[in-house]
Amino acid sequence: MTTRQPGLRLLFWALMIAVTAHSTVTFFTDRIEQALYREGAAALAADLVIRQNQPVPAAWIAQAARHGLQHSQQINFPSVIFAQGKPHLVQIKAVDSNYPLRGKLQTQHQPGVNIQQPPNPGQAIADPALLHALGTTPQQAIKIPLGARSLKLHGELIQVPDASLNLFQLAPRLLIHRQDAEASGLLGPASRARYRLLLAGTPTAINKFRTWLAPQLSPTSELLTLDNSSPELQQTIQRTQRFLSLAALCASLLAGIGILLATRHYVDSLLAQTAILRTLGMTRRQVFVYHSKPLIRISLSGTGLGLILGYLLQAGLTLWLADWFDQTLPAAGWQPIPQAMIQATLLLSGFALPTLWSVQHMTPHQILRQDQQPANLTQHTAWASAALVFCGLLYWQANDLILTLSIIASLGLMTLILLGGAWCILSIPSRSNRLLAGRAALQRNPGLTRIQIVAYGIALTLLLLLTLIRGDILRTWQDSIPADAPNHFLINIQPDQANPIRKQLATHQITDTGLYPTTRARLSAINDQPVEPTSYQTPRARQLASREYNLGFSDQLQPDNQLISGTWWQPGTPALSIEQELANTLQLQVGDQLTFDIAGQMLHARIANIRRVTWGSFNINFFIQASATLQTHIPHAMITSLHIPADNPGFLRQLAAQFPTVSAINIQPLLDKVSDIIYRGSLAIEGIFLFTLAAAGMISLAALRISRAQRQRDIALLRTLGATRQQLRRYILSEFALLGGLSGLLAAALANSLGNLLGYQFFALTIGFKPEIWLLGGATGLVSVSLLGWQASRPILRQPPLTHLSAS
Repeated sequence: MTTRQPGLRLLFWALMIAVTAHSTVTFFTDRIEQALYREGAAALAADLVIRQNQPVPAAWIAQAARHGLQHSQQINFPSVIFAQGKPHLVQIKAVDSNYPLRGKLQTQHQPGVNIQQPPNPGQAIADPALLHALGTTPQQAIKIPLGARSLKLHGELIQVPDASLNLFQLAPRLLIHRQDAEASGLLGPASRARYRLLLAGTPTAINKFRTWLAPQLSPTSELLTLDNSSPELQQTIQRTQRFLSLAALCASLLAGIGILLATRHYVDSLLAQTAILRTLGMTRRQVFVYHSKPLIRISLSGTGLGLILGYLLQAGLTLWLADWFDQTLPAAGWQPIPQAMIQATLLLSGFALPTLWSVQHMTPHQILRQDQQPANLTQHTAWASAALVFCGLLYWQANDLILTLSIIASLGLMTLILLGGAWCILSIPSRSNRLLAGRAALQRNPGLTRIQIVAYGIALTLLLLLTLIRGDILRTWQDSIPADAPNHFLINIQPDQANPIRKQLATHQITDTGLYPTTRARLSAINDQPVEPTSYQTPRARQLASREYNLGFSDQLQPDNQLISGTWWQPGTPALSIEQELANTLQLQVGDQLTFDIAGQMLHARIANIRRVTWGSFNINFFIQASATLQTHIPHAMITSLHIPADNPGFLRQLAAQFPTVSAINIQPLLDKVSDIIYRGSLAIEGIFLFTLAAAGMISLAALRISRAQRQRDIALLRTLGATRQQLRRYILSEFALLGGLSGLLAAALANSLGNLLGYQFFALTIGFKPEIWLLGGATGLVSVSLLGWQASRPILRQPPLTHLSAS
């Protein structure tokens, strides 16, 4: 059986680890991403929300049903109710019996008894602020007149899943059934009603429906998803996905290097057989086909076993994280299967076949003399092919051109630095007697020494890099949500209420993040050119060009924001600051002049800077922030975020009683969800990290296998010349200690540098100089490579020298 050959066995294990790592992460992250978006969709009460000023066409609902989507309709509009002889401004939220499709609605009719059902026709559920304004409780069950309808007060609103979509509502909410809103006679042209269609289903069905719907949306229609409605959740999810992808990418690439080294070992073991086959009359192509057949079998068996192990391992990870989700995780899809097959094919075709192809260019005379290698052109072609496939796999798994180019440039620089380290070992003289033997052993085969240093160095660099970034990500996540993180928003604060509210907060020793003026504004022109949403290519850009923005006014840069380009303005200067993602999507630059329509009043200003926003801080942040001087004569309300301790529930009731028009939005459920994602995501990262360790071990084993034959001959000659076992042990340990120590130190330097680059660019982390990484890298390289080398050399020491010389 051909798989009994050591070279093929090594190749099989390297390929299997690569496929297992890729398929496990693909299976697992596919399920996790679906679950993350489902959990994040609780902030929308759906997977997709269509919001517009006109009633939703029946054809849209019918098409959604044909795609297998659940739906719920909602109407939001301001109104005035009269209770106990007084008028009260309210924000009507009319829902149907299907609401919510995601998340939980919590109401309370009796103290301590929560209900998760929307109101029935004829019932109304009120905000605590509205109950205080009415001077009543849900138990009194008063009648609330609403146009032509009279509703019975049935409960108090505790939690509304899509509350974050109404941060700028005009008044306390009154939740009613949609049938009552339609029968009230209040939905006329002047009602300012906003209609919503909530949809939920599989990602595939949602995407198909969005594709069908896109051409039919009006310029004033908005599509709300997790991407654009909850940047706090989206930022956390993206960070988790990026690190999982990076960990899987490192595991796959390390296994790819292992495949390259294993193929080298396999080809070396076939040289004598190839010479015999060529002597017996086989052509070059026939020899290539003959040796390729075992590789095909290895590809099929390694891929199949890797897929099976990948599926089982992701099932184990899923069971490990089962308590994260309220419901069962979505089933694993079939996409990882063809992806794994493509990956295995690319790895073998790019890393293995070119090296094997080079054998056919050697004559029997060259093989038998063992003093010449394949033609340089063929070697260069093999390495170029491996590099091309390497880059293709990088882009395929990273799915980010900038990240791919950064890693390619970094790996190229790593290789040059490691080759420089190899040159130092091979060229610079040493006065240490203990190192002389080790360096002499490495100098006997300088090509192999360079390969080993590069392989060990890259493996240790990637391991140290993941260790470094993983630790900083976890620490940053843990620090990103402190115990006193804001858990409530206060909205619709009128300017004359600002000072009294500040006094209330000070009296109760509650710290806020500051009161910020804000208003609703629509982008109408860029550089005096009218904004046409249809002129943008992507749906996201068309949506951002047509939506209303919460325009904030302040001369202070938030402490959790960071300038990307431009400068901050001086007080009194009319200027704008744009969030980075919004600027990139709408192709806005520093110096562009923007015009906003604020209820018919135009505001003009130039972009002074573009900034990165840390949405996960839950402070007050805006996509567009204007200087304070621009708020003059602009109608606005104020907003703040604050932390209300759980042991102070009476504060909100007192606030509602004193300021009935001010609404409090509880974001503690969203805060808890982000914390859950951080905690469980860190567990998933730890699990994926194990694959990188396995792949690095495969590189070490492959490198040792390659040098085994040369080491056998060296040890046999030394024993024949009278060397003792103690001298041989010192000889072997000095060789691997020198190899591992240098590789570890170089890897530590590279990991620290790359960690700062990648951490800042893609994870918003500032890592700095880490001396512990240098100690860990040097010690890990020295100890691990020495132990591996010694363990692999022990069988050689036990065998008689004649055995090795005869084999040679």
